[in-house]
Amino acid sequence: MSGPRSREERPASLVPPSLPPAAVVEADGPEAGRLVAAFGATLAARGWRVGQGDLLLVERFTGPSQPIGTALAQGTPLVTTVTPDQLPDWERATGGAGVVLAPRAPALWRWWGPHRLYPDLVLGVAELPVRRVVIGLNWVLVEGPDGCGLAFTPRPPGGCRALPMAGQLAGGSLQSLARLATSLDPLQASLGVAAVNAHYNRFDLEGETTNGLDELTAVSGPAVAVGRFPGMVERRPDVRIIERNPAPGDYPEAAAAWLLPTAAVAVLTSSTLPNHSLPGLLGQATTARRVLVGPGTPLTARLFSYGLDVLAGLVVTDPEGAARVIAESGAVKALKPFTRSVTLRRPESS
Repeated sequence: MSGPRSREERPASLVPPSLPPAAVVEADGPEAGRLVAAFGATLAARGWRVGQGDLLLVERFTGPSQPIGTALAQGTPLVTTVTPDQLPDWERATGGAGVVLAPRAPALWRWWGPHRLYPDLVLGVAELPVRRVVIGLNWVLVEGPDGCGLAFTPRPPGGCRALPMAGQLAGGSLQSLARLATSLDPLQASLGVAAVNAHYNRFDLEGETTNGLDELTAVSGPAVAVGRFPGMVERRPDVRIIERNPAPGDYPEAAAAWLLPTAAVAVLTSSTLPNHSLPGLLGQATTARRVLVGPGTPLTARLFSYGLDVLAGLVVTDPEGAARVIAESGAVKALKPFTRSVTLRRPESS
């Protein structure tokens, strides 16, 4: 790796090309304007360039303007409020660009899209030195000054590619390594997610010690799991399991399109983050309680904005022990003595 890159070099956001370029929030009072301002303030506090390229906020549409025209022409996401009697003016000025939303925060975040969770996670990662990188048969470990991060090692052919930056990772920038989370190379993407987790899954992070799979029995109604977890069927015999390489009784990946929209609870393996399937799965499981489970889960409240309700992952307590297990091709069971389980829940008010 060639050293730290400028903060202006953003990671790819994996943006679906069909997303509406603008969100028009219905305004029948001052609440809509405050909602838009709060949405922008949240993104700005996380490091997004609000008003400078990542998002344009216009708290009240009053007619055509150069900033609005430029944003639409350049494909810059735009959020504004429009009263019902102004909607015809908006349609004439923009050709009906965008989508009309109810004045609710969840509606805005759904428009913003789960695909943007990758750059959001990376923006929060500090420019600190990487202490160690270990790539084992089953897991990747990245150690930073304040924590260790894990991500699954992709299976061949992606897992067998030589890394062009090998020998340069330790001592480099943690944030630069985290930017690899959007790489199309499977091994580099796993390195990026492990670096993300090295920042968020800090040694001192506190949370519940419950098992994330307990959510399967906490919610009544259809249960779907993307990934097969030990002990899951014993908890919920009727759970429908989706696997990339399905075993007898499992469903193939394509089944997610019709199983997840009707699910009351959806348990998603953290491996969906580095393989880039997580945003699509979140977009399909819109009515479910969505739980991300596994050693590679980033334990950060940032993910709650993108539709996740529960995060269940691991915090490394003994970096030396964890690194040794991973280097010796250990699996999750062998990592347990050197880690602790942490579960975070989305606050009910958010």
